[in-house]
Amino acid sequence: MNYWRTLFLLLITVVILLILSPLSGRWNQPAELSPYLTDTLAKLGAQAAERGDVPVASILIYDELIVGAGENDVIDANKAGGHAEINAISAALTIFGYEKFMKLDRKRLRLITTFEPCSMCRGAIAEYQIHDIRVLKYKSLTTHWYDWAQTLRAYFNSRPLDNPELRDSLFRLHPGFDPSNARY
Repeated sequence: MNYWRTLFLLLITVVILLILSPLSGRWNQPAELSPYLTDTLAKLGAQAAERGDVPVASILIYDELIVGAGENDVIDANKAGGHAEINAISAALTIFGYEKFMKLDRKRLRLITTFEPCSMCRGAIAEYQIHDIRVLKYKSLTTHWYDWAQTLRAYFNSRPLDNPELRDSLFRLHPGFDPSNARY
């Protein structure tokens, strides 16, 4: 009986999050965007459009300096992860290196994007601990609910394999492997 009650509460929580999460950023006051940043985003988006990609652009700013810029290149470069936000983060990683990038003060790091990030990009933003995100255009609530449904479908359609030892042996190859770290 306790199992069903827990499952029901979890389901209610998920439904509430599905309904409210797309609205969260929309309640904040709009921030000013300098002409330089506006021009940079416009140029990046235009470059993507010229190549036949969706004209989305993103810039990653640290201490008011652009440390990463990207535009969509999914079609042009045949990259599944070729979204503007991921390309901006990748550009910053190239400049700083992974270790140095991860040590940056997160309060001084900001991502600006011309279109609300998809679930893949939101995952990358969360993974790299970017907390200040500015969005020029938000997606519709219908789009959010569709994305959530796709994410849940992928989650529930995943199946465990019968050889977890392979995964563990591969993780042990990494010099930073720590078996007490819950992320592994």
